[in-house]
Amino acid sequence: MKNKNFKQKPLPVKKTIKAVAKKKGDSGIGYYFIIPILILLTVIAFFPSLSNGFTNWDDPTYILYNPLIKQLSMENTKRIFSEIYFSNYQPLHLFSYMIEYHFFQLNASGYHWVSLIMHVINVSLVWWIARFISKNNPIAFFTALLFAVTPMRVESVAWAAERKDLLYAMFFFASLICYLLYQQNKFKGRAIILSFLFFLLAVFSKAMAVSLVPVLFLTDYFYNRKFNFKNILDKIPFIIVALIMGLVSVKASKGSDSFDTSNTYSFLDRIFFACQNLLMYAGKLIFPTGLTSYYRYPDLTNGHIPMSYYASGIVVIVLAVLVFLSMKKGKLIFFSTGFFVSTVALVLMLLPVGPTIFSERYSYVPSVMLYFTLLFYLFKWVENQKSKTWMMATSVALIVCSLFFTQLTRQRCEVWKSSMTLWSDVIKKDPENPWAYNNRANEFKLPEEVNAAISDFTQAIRFNPELAEAYAGLCSAYRSIARYDSALYYVDRALAIKPGYAQGYNNRGTVRAMNNQPDSARSDFTRAIQLNPNMLEAFTNRGNLNGSLGKFDDAIQDFSMAIKLNPDFADPYKNRGILLKLKNNFDDAITNLNLYFQKGGKDPKAYLMLGQCYAGKNDFSNAVRYGQQSRDGGIKEADQFIAKWSNQTK
Repeated sequence: MKNKNFKQKPLPVKKTIKAVAKKKGDSGIGYYFIIPILILLTVIAFFPSLSNGFTNWDDPTYILYNPLIKQLSMENTKRIFSEIYFSNYQPLHLFSYMIEYHFFQLNASGYHWVSLIMHVINVSLVWWIARFISKNNPIAFFTALLFAVTPMRVESVAWAAERKDLLYAMFFFASLICYLLYQQNKFKGRAIILSFLFFLLAVFSKAMAVSLVPVLFLTDYFYNRKFNFKNILDKIPFIIVALIMGLVSVKASKGSDSFDTSNTYSFLDRIFFACQNLLMYAGKLIFPTGLTSYYRYPDLTNGHIPMSYYASGIVVIVLAVLVFLSMKKGKLIFFSTGFFVSTVALVLMLLPVGPTIFSERYSYVPSVMLYFTLLFYLFKWVENQKSKTWMMATSVALIVCSLFFTQLTRQRCEVWKSSMTLWSDVIKKDPENPWAYNNRANEFKLPEEVNAAISDFTQAIRFNPELAEAYAGLCSAYRSIARYDSALYYVDRALAIKPGYAQGYNNRGTVRAMNNQPDSARSDFTRAIQLNPNMLEAFTNRGNLNGSLGKFDDAIQDFSMAIKLNPDFADPYKNRGILLKLKNNFDDAITNLNLYFQKGGKDPKAYLMLGQCYAGKNDFSNAVRYGQQSRDGGIKEADQFIAKWSNQTK
């Protein structure tokens, strides 16, 4: 099927970049070097991200403390595909982490390498799509290159927890490619089946993939497929899956912190948010300035949002009229605008999901047709100049632009190096951002850096007096320096603001336990567990409290739950081993204490406990051996046990 929607002759490729591609067709050494060049430039742009660590923004939930990924097993796989996790249903996203954890454990570099590889794959797919539509190597090359190296990509690639963007985009692009082949009567039956299967994988990676459905209709329009029952029928399976995933996603989000039910902003306000966001996504993809990782909602002035939002509504209306008028001259502008709007519509904040009003990562898929259309008309204009000088100047300008983007991207990768660099950059860009101060404060070591933590938590409360998390943070800070009255004051403030705050109850329980209030502490830990059954810290704290009160069976049960939630967390094994030793269950105690060391535990006292367990079994040679390891670790009291056990071996 020949596409006549550009309404112009194919661009003469030989007048563009001869080093990249020869005249129309697939032959020529330049053509075969396009993908390797794109891969190289993409790796150069994102290479700094490979040395980054994890951050405290979603990485702990999705990777560090996610019990579903800690063991590659059928049981965990079943749970991943049958449960809502963190207010989302994204099973393939979690499944990818389970596979990576199997190979990398918590080595952040491995996760960043996989993200970069996925991005490289997506760059290659974008090049294929752009070339399929344009039949022009330079347009395809620069579309893929700008997509690859724009600093708007950094969140998706350098942030480990945002793997879902890369994953869903990969299957989204693959599904679209198969559908384009199906439209052109190539591999017709297999192509539409593969397109649907890739679509399924995309929606299982991220619900935003349902935006492929309107894109398929847009491609029908662009390639002059008639809008009739026959051409709708092939998309019915896509529509059904999209509706089901939409319902699942809405249900998962409601009742969670990710769904804003505060009614601070009216629906009319959110329409203007959507208009401004639409312009910002397009604008920042072209001029990537003022980038930050956290875009706050605007403050209201006399109940109204800033005037810039209202102005953006007028601009969007004008642009919409121009897009419709452009249909008289061709279909490309309408098609590309529809593609852009469809793939970003769900995150324009018409639906109040998430803590930020704008997120750079959401531009990942929409950017493809924006860059393609700009480049198409740029090369069309240059061709009309009939000048080799203009063609060369344009090529050089695009290369310089790409190099500039690459440098910005490398700098933005450094921002994601750690939680401290991340939130310090947000504060630099937005000095009144309460969440940035709160999240940075959580990174300070207590009690060594308690003053810095208190300062940041205080700043967070200054800019948002209703931020319960900051009050809970102050509780932890003051607890670390044994100022229990202050700690209790601030955690009570947190719970008054947010009565269902599990972390607040856990923090208060810890303070009460340290302040000799065991019954109240246990009640708080239990309440925290009721509110968040996956809260490992609360199970560990309640286990320690029950153990100190002589409730060994209850404590063992708590430590067992903590181990189930995170099998690689060493401390619960040691604590359970100690209790089993006290119950004279020496074999199980030995097993748990050995597991403690296997999981990375380094407490030399645990070696002495192992020695005591072996002594309890009358295995004094092993008792002496572990006693000596304890002594070598600096435990002086081990000497008296070693002497006693040595006598028993004689």
